[in-house]
Amino acid sequence: MLSPEQIRAIIESYIHVNNTLDTEGFVNLFAKDAAFYYVAETSPIIGEAATRQIAEQSIIPFREMHVTINRLFFVANGAAMFYTAQMTTQSGQSITSDGIDVFELNEEGKIQSIRFFLDPENFAGLVA
Repeated sequence: MLSPEQIRAIIESYIHVNNTLDTEGFVNLFAKDAAFYYVAETSPIIGEAATRQIAEQSIIPFREMHVTINRLFFVANGAAMFYTAQMTTQSGQSITSDGIDVFELNEEGKIQSIRFFLDPENFAGLVA
């Protein structure tokens, strides 16, 4: 079982790759058979191609992103993260959104699954 310190480090790496808009770094944090929930009309989506798709959809539309962890709640090999994200799209539109991501990690320290909870209203009319 991973320690809370190990889990925190993995989640901080996830925040770092988002904040630095690092698509490849994002992909490398996830298990090859990772599952993503609430990311499209069909949920979950699973696997390496899904990970790349989520990375591109989450990072490429933005020229700047700053995600701040407000609080972490640890349970077994995972955690729930309450965060605030401030983003600027490629076209200059600013978005601020609070959300909760729930992580399940595997013994290799990879993200096995993630569940996204956010207000889609904040992203209505998003123009990349």
